[in-house]
Amino acid sequence: MNETPEPSEQDQPASVPVDPQPATRGRRVWPWVLLVLLVSGAAAAVLWKLKPWDAQPDRAQAEWQLELESLRARIEALDRELDGARERQRQIEARMGQQSAGLAVAREELLGLAERSRRIEDAVSALSQMREEGRLELQLDDLELLLEQARLRGELLADHAAAARALEHAAALLARIDHPAYAALRAPLEAERQALAELGPDPRPALRQQITGLIELVSSLPWRESEMQAESPSGLLKLLEPLIRVRRLSEADLLLSPIERATRRASLELSLELALAALETGDEDGWRHQLRHAREQIRELFDPDATAVTAAVQILDEAIRQPLRVDGVELGVTLRELRAMRATLATGRGAPPAPPELRIEQP
Repeated sequence: MNETPEPSEQDQPASVPVDPQPATRGRRVWPWVLLVLLVSGAAAAVLWKLKPWDAQPDRAQAEWQLELESLRARIEALDRELDGARERQRQIEARMGQQSAGLAVAREELLGLAERSRRIEDAVSALSQMREEGRLELQLDDLELLLEQARLRGELLADHAAAARALEHAAALLARIDHPAYAALRAPLEAERQALAELGPDPRPALRQQITGLIELVSSLPWRESEMQAESPSGLLKLLEPLIRVRRLSEADLLLSPIERATRRASLELSLELALAALETGDEDGWRHQLRHAREQIRELFDPDATAVTAAVQILDEAIRQPLRVDGVELGVTLRELRAMRATLATGRGAPPAPPELRIEQP
């Protein structure tokens, strides 16, 4: 490409000099003028919008002042309430301190009461245990007494009815004893009761009734009438026969005076009373001895041909042959087992402890 050389100043034609700055300056000023106008319009618009606030500055200031005063008043009220709350808190803390001290004292008292209550409970428990043990001992003593009475009634006195009643009371008492160790006594006790129930009737009540009736019958028995046969008199007796009549009498044919008859009757009644006493005690030897003695007295003193005398002798013979005991039962087995159990338990338990001393401390 060919470049065209710019003409130099010497080559340019001479012309009238023209100043090019006014045109360029005018083009550069207009944007600034427009900018100023725009800024001025905007400022005028802003000022026009802000004109109402400028119209009421005093009222706004007054409202702010009132609001500020209200806030200050509220702050002061809150300060006063806060001071009051702090005072109440201080009082509450002081009361809480006092209550804490009181609660500490109450706690100590409660601990003391709890300790005393525990001691009292221990003492009451110990006393209750001693009471139960004492009640058990009394029940066992009563049971042993009843069994001993049954044994004595049955073995010594042969009173089976009384022995059965004693065993019945013993069984009722044993049923009330709740100790498990003594439950084993129920079987032998029931066996003794069953053995007594299987025995025959006691012969002594009938014998007692017969002898009592015989004592009442003695007063009506007829006396023996002696046939006094005189022996042949000797020579001397023949000489004295006009003056004295002498006869030899045997002991059986001797005439008794009323006093002697009353004495012999009383002796017979005494023998029968002694027989009744032997019957009550179960003394068979004494019973038979007294009955034999009474029979001899009846046959000696009263008319043997009389029906009442014969009946009395027959009653005495039957009573002598009648045994006083009904054999076949052994009493006392339960009593021996009870005593052995009590001795075993007493040995294992040792001496009973002393009752605890009960002390109540004053708070």
